[in-house]
Order: sequence, then C-alpha cells, then structure tokens
Amino acid sequence: MKTHKFSLDSHYWTKDDVECPYQLIRLLKHLASVSYYRKQLRYYCCYTLSHTMYDKESVSDVLYDTVVLQSLFKAAYRIYLNPSEFKKMNLMVSDVTRQELMELEYLNEEEFKNPYLVFETVFDCFSLDRVCKSIFDLVMSAMSETDFGKDYSCSISMVNFFKMLEAIELIQKRDANSYS
Repeated sequence: MKTHKFSLDSHYWTKDDVECPYQLIRLLKHLASVSYYRKQLRYYCCYTLSHTMYDKESVSDVLYDTVVLQSLFKAAYRIYLNPSEFKKMNLMVSDVTRQELMELEYLNEEEFKNPYLVFETVFDCFSLDRVCKSIFDLVMSAMSETDFGKDYSCSISMVNFFKMLEAIELIQKRDANSYS
C-alpha cells in the first residue's frame, strides 16, 4: 500500500477517487468523531420534517460537514469495491459481547462482526452518486425556509446512512495500521 499524506483541504474531500479509504477514515478519527456526523445527520432529518430552517451553524460549516459526510460515503464505496483488501485489514471480529451489542444503535450482530456487510447492502442497491445526492438533498431541505423547499423525497433510508457511519466508526476502532 502506498503512503500518502492528506490534509483537510477541500480538493481531497471532494475528490472522486479516494486512493486509500482506510487512511481517510483514520485521518477523520484524529480530527472529528463520527458520532459528531451522526448527530449532524439527525439534525438534518429533524429539520427536514419541521417548518423551521436549520440555522444553528453557518452555512459554510453545514456545507463543509456535508462534504465530509459525502467523502466518508465515498470511502465506504471504495471499501465496498475491494472486499479482499477489507479482509486483509483484519477488521472483522468473531465474537461480540452483550455489552457491545447494547452499545450499538443501528447495526445487528452480524454487521458488528463484519462492517463490510453494511457497505455491501447499501451499494448493492444504490449507486455512489445516488447516496451522495441524497445526503446533499437532505441538507438542502433542512436548510430551507419554505415548505416547498422541504419537499424532500428520500429514495435511500436514513437508517442506511446511520448504519454506514456506525460501520465506519467500527473500522476506526479496529484499524491498527499506521498511515504516515
């Protein structure tokens, strides 16, 4: 595996071809927690359903968070495209404790053991473009002031997005490789 050095420069986060998705996920671990992005996604869902606009942050912060979310889903897609690399990374576990199961919000036991199953389920049904567009549409709906702008039709279940973020968080916890 090639060694790359990345920053949070927007050109990397918006790049279509993430060369090392594990490095991107690891980089994010040191900069912001995935639970923060899950929380943001919850806000977007709530404000899409409300008659008020999501205005808790500046627009640039919201758009930045959206780009990072889309980049995480691009990384998940790259992992999906290369199941043999996922197996080599040794990110699966064979056992799960009752405590670990209770801490899960969205994943079932099999998905906890093998987070790749989450990506497989999502990307067998939906294209990467559809996933990224759906997130962007959700955010735009949440930030709309009018009921017309809140007209968001979701073709991808929000549960899928939350599952992918939880699977990414598991990968962060289990990944012991160093990318310097």
